[in-house]
Amino acid sequence: MPVAETKMGPSNGFVIALILLLARGCLSGTRHDDICGDYNGRKLYLELGHRGFLSARDVAPDVTPKGGTPTNITSAHHQCGMELVTCPSCVITVIFHFMNMSTCSQDGSCRCDYLWVTEPPYEASGAPFCGYVKSPPAGTGDIGQAEYFGAFPRGYRDTSPAGYRSRTRTLALALLFASPHSHAFTLEYSSERNRQYLKGYRPSVNSNATTGGFLTSPFFPAPYPRDLGAEYIITSPDSNARFYDWNGQRLEVSSGASFRPPVVLSSGPSLLVRFYANGGTGLGYKATYSFLTGRIPENLIKPVT
Repeated sequence: MPVAETKMGPSNGFVIALILLLARGCLSGTRHDDICGDYNGRKLYLELGHRGFLSARDVAPDVTPKGGTPTNITSAHHQCGMELVTCPSCVITVIFHFMNMSTCSQDGSCRCDYLWVTEPPYEASGAPFCGYVKSPPAGTGDIGQAEYFGAFPRGYRDTSPAGYRSRTRTLALALLFASPHSHAFTLEYSSERNRQYLKGYRPSVNSNATTGGFLTSPFFPAPYPRDLGAEYIITSPDSNARFYDWNGQRLEVSSGASFRPPVVLSSGPSLLVRFYANGGTGLGYKATYSFLTGRIPENLIKPVT
């Protein structure tokens, strides 16, 4: 056939190489990057459900990382870093599979090299991570309910995952180091929907109110992001779930313009709260939730403003 006799020119070779490269990228669904590698100083965008791995290997203060020159944080520290950005109604979860950076302290605080995790532009979000993790977590655990679950070795247990769950769509990771490391850390990151599950506890015999809590905008009272989207699913204790059936009816819509915010009562054991910024910003919101059984006293449904 004439096609079989055609010689491959330079342009044909380029096209075939490009196709092979794209095919390889499609087959590799999980990313593996080095924090001092090609994405040092850059942003990586994640879609909902996407995940990847980030490591720090063969780093040394006297070696210029890929992607740019290390930044001097102090006279003794250099930095490699990158930002993870996901969808407006998503958050980012980080789980450490390995870490080998001494705390250089007796109280677990990070006084030598560490990984700094923060959510720009919120300064209150910063958290250092250092210490030792030698094996990956056995399972994902109940990490979806905690924004921050411990620097190492403080509060770390081999039976539970350790890492960080963001409150916003942006998470910045920065390795600050003054000593060489053959393998400083390996972490797994993933994007998930910004949804929090809030539960109560079984009420006492002499009370019809259970322990509740608060739901707030990220880093309240700091202004929330203009593109923030969040969901809160509040579920009552199992003891009274059999008496009601949540039917999905919308109970209340509030823009925050009223001086005295409304009190919302659900007709069953579950309540879904959604917040959308819709391009605007403000000082955020803070709400109290509680669980009631039996007759509801009038003073419990009056706003406290």
